[in-house]
Amino acid sequence: MHKTLTTKIIRLRNLFILLLLAFAVYAILKMWILPADPDSEFSAGYVAPGTLTRDFGVIELVEYYVFMLQDRFQGYPWVIRLAFIIIVISLTMALYVFLFLLRFVFKQIRNRQIRNKLYDTYYYPLKGIITESGNLEQAEIEDRLSYDGKPLKKGYIKNLLTMLLKLQDEVKQNLNTHNRDIAYRLLGVDQYVVDVLGSNDHKESVRVLQTMRILGVNIPPSLMARLVNSHHHNLRSAARIYYIMSNNSNPYELLDNDYLNKQFTPWDALNLHATMNTCKMLGRGMPPYLALLKDLKTPLMTAYMIYGVGFWGSDKEVKEMSRYFNSDDRECREAAYSVMGLRKCVSEESEMMERYWSENEKTRQLIIQFIFKMHTGNAVDFYRKAYEETASEVTKLHALYALSHYSDESKEVFKELQQQARPEKQILFQHVQDKLIEKQWKEGTNERVFV
Repeated sequence: MHKTLTTKIIRLRNLFILLLLAFAVYAILKMWILPADPDSEFSAGYVAPGTLTRDFGVIELVEYYVFMLQDRFQGYPWVIRLAFIIIVISLTMALYVFLFLLRFVFKQIRNRQIRNKLYDTYYYPLKGIITESGNLEQAEIEDRLSYDGKPLKKGYIKNLLTMLLKLQDEVKQNLNTHNRDIAYRLLGVDQYVVDVLGSNDHKESVRVLQTMRILGVNIPPSLMARLVNSHHHNLRSAARIYYIMSNNSNPYELLDNDYLNKQFTPWDALNLHATMNTCKMLGRGMPPYLALLKDLKTPLMTAYMIYGVGFWGSDKEVKEMSRYFNSDDRECREAAYSVMGLRKCVSEESEMMERYWSENEKTRQLIIQFIFKMHTGNAVDFYRKAYEETASEVTKLHALYALSHYSDESKEVFKELQQQARPEKQILFQHVQDKLIEKQWKEGTNERVFV
């Protein structure tokens, strides 16, 4: 597999920096520590007889400058030598930073010019092509794009992908995939994807996979077969996420123990969540969550999958999550309580009320919130007791929030408690009555309920 030009340049740059550092260390040692060789042909007292010029090799040239520095600073104390070295290193680093920033600014200006040119040339023609209700012939698409028979250069395609993401976000789901695929192929997107994924540039490969996943563009299975088992974690994860989106025969076969139990990062969790959301919108079936939960080894991963059941699982799967009320891990219990509230599984409300008294304050606050989301009207006494029997003012606030917005009966209880409250507790009731927080307690009360 060939290496990209960028990868080669980076490796050569790193090699050059290492060689420069090695020379600097050698020069410092030679100047400060190693004694001068009086018999050396480069020492101050040596003259090669009968010669006026000399041809230096590479190593001899380096030695010459080392000896020259040693001879120049031979009579100075070490403080002066150290100051000189610090000044030289500082100037060198300043020059490097200046050149780096200059290169960065140049690239930004160049990319801005490329993006403006692409936008002026292709944005509206592409928008018309991919939103066309009927399928267009390739010749007509070429005519609309003013296609000259040559795909765009790689530097242009990177900026083109950014423009395509913006374009697809604007048109949403109203696009013609037949016309889109032809247009992308003519512009060189397909070939660019093949070139990048066939290289060893992991960072660019991840970026391309994520972009193609969002755009919904198909990638040849022959390329994906290698990437889904890559030793590079980010690339392997991006490839598996894309595989779920593109494979119709068995999309969830790669959600195995190796992927979910080893190095599953928060970024992987976000990507998988977004993918499941897309699959749901496309009307595709969801993975077998109950089977996946049996094979998970870490509580944190189990909690994540329980949340997945709450968002995408069936009603039957959601009810099964009540068994995690007995889990030894607090994260799993909190995930189970959250799922019941999000999906309004009112059959578990009484069980959650009983569990409330054996949980810590943070988990208690979550239970109060998610029982409120169920909104059955049966929790007035529970909220009153929760307010009266806790030492935590934060938990008291949660209980009062619920009472003030739960039902007409709970509002009467709220007024009664406010009248009975001591002066130093009145601030809690005033805080709850602030209109700024009312919205968050009314959200979700109209979601579907099942028993």
